[in-house]
Amino acid sequence: SGDLGNSFIFGRPALTLISERFPATLELALCALIIAITIGLPLGVYAGLNPNSFGTRLIMSGSVFGISIPTFWLGYLLILFFSVNLNIFPIQGMSNPRYSLEGWEYYIDVFKHLALPLLTMVLTQLAQVVLLVKSRLSEEIQRPYFKTALSKGLKRQSAIFNHALPNA
Repeated sequence: SGDLGNSFIFGRPALTLISERFPATLELALCALIIAITIGLPLGVYAGLNPNSFGTRLIMSGSVFGISIPTFWLGYLLILFFSVNLNIFPIQGMSNPRYSLEGWEYYIDVFKHLALPLLTMVLTQLAQVVLLVKSRLSEEIQRPYFKTALSKGLKRQSAIFNHALPNA
């Protein structure tokens, strides 16, 4: 029926609580996805095209580590290191309610609060993007259509970016 009931903790309808927090969640998820794709796509392409290089081994080791570590545990480690030990970032919240900040000060405060959750999500999503692009691109450059494009005289870079990468 769409009624999620009342929250045991807050005593309010659960759907209301979800709708209040949805914009912040959407902001975090979209920022993390954009950053992960922006960084992960070139890394995955490099790893897919240079399978035996030292850089690929480094990228793949980092990606396997990033996909293996649980997201909640990585978040706790980042909080422990950057918030508790170094006192660089705040531990919780979306902004500091103690101060009425305006202009750039407000956006800097929001960025400080967003940095650790964003870093946590970017690292885990980045690993997924790199591994996916690398494996799919490695498969695509072995397919007959790619070899045919090269044999017809198409430059390798053009064949990669116009044929293999969109299919990957």
